[in-house]
Amino acid sequence: MHVPTEICLAYQQEELSKKEKKIVSLYNQWKIEARSAREHFKSDALGTQLAILIDTLEAAKNKVLSAYKDFKERVSPAIEMRRKMDACEAVTADIIIIIYERITGLDGDFDGESERSRLRTLLDHQYAHSIFGSTVSQVSQKTSNYSSHRSVVSSLEAKRVDAAAELAAKQAAYNEYCEESKQKEKIKQLEEQHKRALDVDLKELEQIQAQKDLKAAQAKLEVYNQEVEREKTNLSKDCSSINGSESDFSQTNVKKQETFQKIPLLVQAFQDGLTMSKLPMPEPPVFVGDPIHFIEFKQSFAALIDKKTVSSADKMFYLKKYESGPARKALEGTFFRTDDEAYQDAWGRLNNRYGQPFVIQKAFRERLASWSKIHPKDAIGLQTFSDF
Repeated sequence: MHVPTEICLAYQQEELSKKEKKIVSLYNQWKIEARSAREHFKSDALGTQLAILIDTLEAAKNKVLSAYKDFKERVSPAIEMRRKMDACEAVTADIIIIIYERITGLDGDFDGESERSRLRTLLDHQYAHSIFGSTVSQVSQKTSNYSSHRSVVSSLEAKRVDAAAELAAKQAAYNEYCEESKQKEKIKQLEEQHKRALDVDLKELEQIQAQKDLKAAQAKLEVYNQEVEREKTNLSKDCSSINGSESDFSQTNVKKQETFQKIPLLVQAFQDGLTMSKLPMPEPPVFVGDPIHFIEFKQSFAALIDKKTVSSADKMFYLKKYESGPARKALEGTFFRTDDEAYQDAWGRLNNRYGQPFVIQKAFRERLASWSKIHPKDAIGLQTFSDF
């Protein structure tokens, strides 16, 4: 008698384990097919679809039984495995019977409620519980799933409310930003229009002034021409008069000479007026917030703009035009008004911030303290420091 070695026994045991695992895998695949067939049977499926379900379920069952038969020839299977194989055959037969009845139309047209009642009869058999599970476990699972879904829905609803609130807040902020941008653009356009209109008015005023000066010079010249003609006439009369005295003639001659001497001066004054009108208009420097240059800016602005007979709105416009940097930021709050109070308020801020004596002295000290080092042979640097 041949006694198997330990290696042979181990190999046989390994082969049996592989076959058992194969049976378990095929059985689980058949179980999935059985559950799928039961779910499809709940709907109004076509006859061809039901026939495919029968073929698929039969093929899965045959694979399980074939592997079980091969395993049973080598070793006696356990009670649990035999129970599963019996359940496989019995459940497959029950489902096929129900499908055949459905295909042949013994119960008339499809009725979902009656079909579900028929499928629930599969659970009446003990061997089907391991395949489909009990009704109680299904209801419990559904209740648990419902509670879980309800909790998820509540959480999602809370997040949705937060998202809606955030969206509303951002929408409101965006609307405010758009409105503010429109207002700024409108103010900018109005300022540009006002600037253009003011430039046109200033040019017209300059032209009118030049025409006025020209007419005045022409009128003066005409008056003097008339005076010259009259003096000539008087002189002729005096010369032809017998009773005219020599002294009168001399006086008349002196007046004539004085008149002729005044004519070139008038012409020269007229030419000087035309030359001045062609020169570029003087402008104050742009003040950027350096206290050292504040007095210069204040005096030039007062001489060129403030003393002219212009409105407060025009003064505010020019003040804004010749301000830049920190100085302009200091006056941002006053540019929204155009009255005289706003103009005085703007200058009050400039005087308090840049016109105080100690502020100007401090700026000079800081400039001197931060002056770059002057080398012994740096004549230009020394001259620059001396000029400052």
